[in-house]
Amino acid sequence: ATAVGVGIGMVAGSFLQKYLPVHNHRGTFWRRRRLASRPSYKPGQTPSLPWPTFGQKIHVFDPSQLKSAYNLIISAITPRPIALVSSRHPITGIDNVAPFSYFGCVGHDPPMIVIGFCRSRNGAMKDSITNILASNEFSVQIISEWYLDAANHSCGAFAPNVDEYQESGMTKASCEIIQSPRVKEAGISMECQVVHVHPMKNPQSGNLTTEIVLAQ
Repeated sequence: ATAVGVGIGMVAGSFLQKYLPVHNHRGTFWRRRRLASRPSYKPGQTPSLPWPTFGQKIHVFDPSQLKSAYNLIISAITPRPIALVSSRHPITGIDNVAPFSYFGCVGHDPPMIVIGFCRSRNGAMKDSITNILASNEFSVQIISEWYLDAANHSCGAFAPNVDEYQESGMTKASCEIIQSPRVKEAGISMECQVVHVHPMKNPQSGNLTTEIVLAQ
């Protein structure tokens, strides 16, 4: 039922993006939408710029010369989907749930996702990636508005022995294949198994900064 509901919603959403309801004395009919950003584009036509001086002044940034490229990256690459990652440490049994914005899908056959887990300034790994490296599995939830505040609260600086489910109020539910829990309030949950972990180092200092996780 959930899969059918999601499918119907996607079809309806796709239809509404392309067509606009028009009402007149003859009744209601659907007219293809014309986006305001390109009202009369023809193939081969040079795009219109947003304002006359656009592009005349260019800023060039060398990441190696910046104190941090964080603000540049999160401002340039937007919007970004948020992965609400749920994991369980196989030894302690402590569950963790936290949102991560360095996330995307990279394939569908098989379905593959990638998440970047940045370390703290002191080089410490986040609890989520610690659990994932120990268990090789986790679940990803796509955040919806009805539990946005609870999901956002889970990103606090909680100690490793703290269960963010209890702190945030989100509800645990069992997964079908993996041991890590999923968020019951989520409309979409994906059970993931790790395929590859690639550690990233700062090219100047050589310090480890990020673990990139590729999962199926």
